[in-house]
Amino acid sequence: MREQGGAAFDLLLGQPEAHRGIALLAALDLYPGLWLGRPGEPGSPAAAAGAVREMEALPGCRQWLREAADDLAVTWTADERTARLAILCANLAAGGSDPASALTRSRDAGYLTRAAATDVARLLAEPDLPGDEAGRRRFLHRLGSLWATAACFLGAQAVAQGREVAWRRALADLVALAAGEGPALFEPPRLLTGEDVQELLAIPPGPEVGKALAALEDAQVEGTVRSRDEAVELVKGMKGR
Repeated sequence: MREQGGAAFDLLLGQPEAHRGIALLAALDLYPGLWLGRPGEPGSPAAAAGAVREMEALPGCRQWLREAADDLAVTWTADERTARLAILCANLAAGGSDPASALTRSRDAGYLTRAAATDVARLLAEPDLPGDEAGRRRFLHRLGSLWATAACFLGAQAVAQGREVAWRRALADLVALAAGEGPALFEPPRLLTGEDVQELLAIPPGPEVGKALAALEDAQVEGTVRSRDEAVELVKGMKGR
């Protein structure tokens, strides 16, 4: 039964007209009740309406992402199924329920895999697209290859709330940064080894080495360290702290 339920769920969320299916589930009192472990219980109209509006907006957000990327001759792919899952969970808050708990329940019931639940949780943790350079750099590093999906998920929310113009402006800046520095932000290159840090700080192996490497990676994400020489100077400055 779990496998059948998961397959049906996949089929529904993989469709461009998934919002119609969610509207039907709401009419049958299966959304949001099914996500809350209470199928058949009268649901929250606000939760259902919000989910439907955002799912309707999602294809347009994906198209804007594609157009922004095309202008820079790059390609980014957003996973609409994962975005739809996040939309369903996020809108449970409108009915006073906890999206994180519902996500865990759906995973444990076999409606989605552990990996899918982890991706959705990462999307739910993002409040909005960042509007500043530092925020954009951290956003791309934090989400890695999932950033485009997160951008579309947040875009669907923005469109449904009448914030489309601000979101599209933030998206254009984010795409430009991803096109220019994406790989270096997703996974910054290792400029120094643990042995290098030990030598520079004259310390033995241990937690302090890890802290220094983490601080170095943070500086790379922020854009203040871009070369080995700059990395050496940064670590040298940690000596005696």
